[in-house]
Amino acid sequence: MTKETGYSESTISNTLKGQGRKEADEERAARLQEKGLSVREIAQKLGKSKTTVQRLLKAYGQREKTE
Repeated sequence: MTKETGYSESTISNTLKGQGRKEADEERAARLQEKGLSVREIAQKLGKSKTTVQRLLKAYGQREKTE
């Protein structure tokens, strides 16, 4: 794969790990929202900004619709 993309194995691995982490954050944010927490409360629990939490929730909703 490294020859095909021009990226090193570590770069590809780190990118894939980051994508998995984002999806995990999306799911955690969505679960907390389902429990009734506000965006501000979710942000505090996850150590993220309110804007990031809003983006995570939006991405999670869009991902759920396509699956």
